[in-house]
Amino acid sequence: KLIRHPDHQKDEFLNDIALVRLRSPIHFNDYVKPICLPIDVPSFNLTNRWIEVAGWGSTKPGEGSFVSDVLQSLKLKINPQSYCHSLYYKNQGITLTTSNTTLICAGDVRGEDTCRGDSGSPAVMVLTADSLPRYYLIGIGAFGQKFCGSGKPAFFTDTSKYIEWILDNLQP
Repeated sequence: KLIRHPDHQKDEFLNDIALVRLRSPIHFNDYVKPICLPIDVPSFNLTNRWIEVAGWGSTKPGEGSFVSDVLQSLKLKINPQSYCHSLYYKNQGITLTTSNTTLICAGDVRGEDTCRGDSGSPAVMVLTADSLPRYYLIGIGAFGQKFCGSGKPAFFTDTSKYIEWILDNLQP
């Protein structure tokens, strides 16, 4: 069952998050593992921290449908919102406002990027908890540049802003 956020606003990329309720449990193994939600993560500034993104999206710049048959991953540095606003919002005519704090913006000048088909992909950060490294779902791929690989930032839904909604909708 698909559970969409009730306040999702597609044109403004607000509350761009959903849950999928499965009929049967997932069986974890060496290739399928759970991920932590940023519930107990101390609040800190994410700017200039690194996230790792994995996806099956296009592997070639442009609009083509060159999807990968191998899971791809890359590391992106989280940028200040002001940087993304000046580069992205104004040049692309996107209706986002600087007051939208439910998005994380990441990417750098190397031209490495998420691409068409990567929406919904996890953006994770490894943090130490109880002396062990743990993977946390920091963001979910929301949108990026029309032509990927252009060196412009990509945007991710900030999962920490939706913890209460996620927890409220976990049980049937």
